[in-house]
Amino acid sequence: MSYFIRTFSLCLYCLYISTALLFFAGLGLSLASAQLQEGATYSLDFYNAPNGYEGYWLSAHVDQQATLQKVDYTQDKKTQFVIHRGLAGTGTISFESVQYPGYYLRHKNFQIVLSKEGDLSFKKDASWKVVPGLADPQLLSFEALNFPKYYLKHGNFEFMMGTVDSKQSSKEEATYDPAFVNDQGKISVGKSFAFDFAFFPDGFQDYWMHATPAQPARLNNGEVDQSQFMVRQGLAGQGTVSFESVEYPGHFLRHSGFNIFLHKKTSDNIFIKDASWKVVPGLVDPSMVSFESLNFPKQYLKHTNFAFVVGKSDQSEFEKKNASFSGRYVARIFVGDVFKEGSKDGKGQSARFRSIRDLTIDPQGNIYVVDRTDATIRKITSDGTVSTIAGQTLQEGSVDGLGQNARFTNPESITIDMEGNLHVAESFREGHNRFDNMPRLREITPDGTVSTRKLHNPLAAVEDMDVDLNGNLVLSTYNKKKFTRISPRGTLGIVDLPQKPSGFHITSDGTIYMYAEDDLRFSQISKISPSGQVTPLTGLKMIGFKDGPASEAQFHDGKGITIDAKGTIYIADRTARIRALSSDGIVRTIAGAKDSGNFGIYCKLAIGPDGKLYVSDNKSIRVITLD
Repeated sequence: MSYFIRTFSLCLYCLYISTALLFFAGLGLSLASAQLQEGATYSLDFYNAPNGYEGYWLSAHVDQQATLQKVDYTQDKKTQFVIHRGLAGTGTISFESVQYPGYYLRHKNFQIVLSKEGDLSFKKDASWKVVPGLADPQLLSFEALNFPKYYLKHGNFEFMMGTVDSKQSSKEEATYDPAFVNDQGKISVGKSFAFDFAFFPDGFQDYWMHATPAQPARLNNGEVDQSQFMVRQGLAGQGTVSFESVEYPGHFLRHSGFNIFLHKKTSDNIFIKDASWKVVPGLVDPSMVSFESLNFPKQYLKHTNFAFVVGKSDQSEFEKKNASFSGRYVARIFVGDVFKEGSKDGKGQSARFRSIRDLTIDPQGNIYVVDRTDATIRKITSDGTVSTIAGQTLQEGSVDGLGQNARFTNPESITIDMEGNLHVAESFREGHNRFDNMPRLREITPDGTVSTRKLHNPLAAVEDMDVDLNGNLVLSTYNKKKFTRISPRGTLGIVDLPQKPSGFHITSDGTIYMYAEDDLRFSQISKISPSGQVTPLTGLKMIGFKDGPASEAQFHDGKGITIDAKGTIYIADRTARIRALSSDGIVRTIAGAKDSGNFGIYCKLAIGPDGKLYVSDNKSIRVITLD
C-alpha cells in the first residue's frame, strides 16, 4: 500500500472519511468535517440502510445504469472509484472506475451511468460538487455541476440524478458515508496486521506493538507473536475493523482510559465500541493507514513514549507520524543478528554469520546458506539450530572432502536438487591469477561429501541458481543476457534472453519467474513457460522504487525472487524492501521502511514448507509469516 490508487466506492455503511480530516488538494472545498483526497479510492454506500440491506454499494458496468449491489466493496472493483479533480474544472470532483480505467460516473437522461471520457458535455455530466450531507452534515452529498439542486441519489436500488425534498428519507437517498478502499491490502478482514514503528530512528527497526492480556500495549522488540493481530469485521458493525490477538484468541485491542489494552471480548456495548476502529489513510502519508476511534471522533490510535494510546493527532508532523502505520509484515530474526557478525553455531539469535549470500530450503524445512566471507556452508533446522556442515571458518581454498575438511572460496549461490544434493557456486577471488581464478561449481551429498563438478566449458560469475524439472542446474551469470543450463553430465547449454536476468525461481511445473534488466537500466519481472515463451508480468520501467499497478511499478536489482502457493511473487531488491506482486497485478511493499529500509541491499528469498517467507539478510535469516 505504499502506492495508492485510492478509490471511491459508493456504499452505505462505509468508513468515516468525514472524521479523517483528509485534505482534498486543489478542490477548493471547505467542508465542516468531511473532505476527500484527490487520487484516493473510495466507495458510495446505502446510507442508513434498513435491516437486511446493510453492505449494499454503488456498482457500475460500462454503459449501464449504476445499481446498488450487496458485495464486498474491498474486493469488488466495480464498486471502487478513483477520485480526480473534476473533469470540468476546479471546485468539482469526478469518479473514475477502477474496474474500467478511463470510464467515469456521469448522469445521462437523469440516470447514473459509467461512460468513457468524452467531449465538454460529458465532462460537465461527470463533474460533481461535494457538499455537506443532506441527511447528516458530517457526511457527503454530490450535486450535479450543470443541474443545480440535482443530486446523485438512489431509489429502488438504481442510481439517478434527481431533486431532494424535505423528507428525511429523501435526503438519506442522496447522502453517503464514503468508504476508504485500502486497495493495496494493508488492512483486509481475515488477514494479519502488525502495528509498526514506521518512522524509526536507527536501532529501533524491529519495534512493534506488543500486547498481553490486561496490560497496556507498548512498543517492544520481544516475542513476535504478541505483535500479530487478525483483522476482523468491526465488533460494532460494518465500516469498522477490530483487532484480535493471534497469541491470545478471543482478546481484542480496545481503548480504556485512553490507553490501549488487550481485553477478552465481551458483549458489553461500551467494549464493542472501544474495540472498533475506522480505517483512514495515514495522517502523515496516505500510502499508510491510521485508525480512528469509533466512539471518540478525531481521536486516533497512536504511540507516545513507547506506550499506545488513543488521542488527538495535532497538525505537527511528529504527531501524525505516531498515528500512522505502514502495515508492514513482521520480519522477525529467525537466526543470527542484524548487527553482530561472527562464525558461531548455536540456536536462534545466539548464532553468528559473517555474510550470507544465498539460501535454499529442503522439503523438511531445513535451510542451507552460503556464508561468503566465512567460506562455510551452514544448516539451520526448523527449530533454529545452526550447524556448519562444510568448510572451516575463514579458511579459503578449493579442497574436496567430507564436511569441515572441505574448503571453499567465496561461495556465492546455493540450491538443492530432488535427491537432496546441495549445489554451491563460487565466485572469482580478488587479487588471484585469472587462470586459477575461474568460478567453481561444488556439490555436497546428503552425507556431507564435497566434490567439484567437472564442466566441459568454463563457468562465468554466477548471480543465482536453481534446478529444473530434468535435474539440470540453471544459472544466471553476471551481466549476461542468458541462462546457462548444466546437465548432470556437466555439459553446458545456453538459453538466450532479451534481458540480463539477475534473481530467478523455478516452480514445480517448470515455470521460471525472473527479474531482469536491459542495457539501459530498465527492469522487468517476467515468467518463462516450460516451452520457452517469455511473458512480461510488469512494465519495462527505469530502475527505481514505485509500488502500484504492475505496469507502472519500478524495481532496482531484484536478486531475490520467489513465489508462494497463491501465485504471489516476492522480490527483494536494492531499495532494501521486500515487495510483493499479487496475482491481480498490484505491487506493494510488505516489509522494509518507506525511506530507510531495515533490510540489507543484497537479500535472497525462499518459501518454506510451512508457507513462511525466509529472507537471507547478510548476518541473519529473517522470517515473515504470510497470510
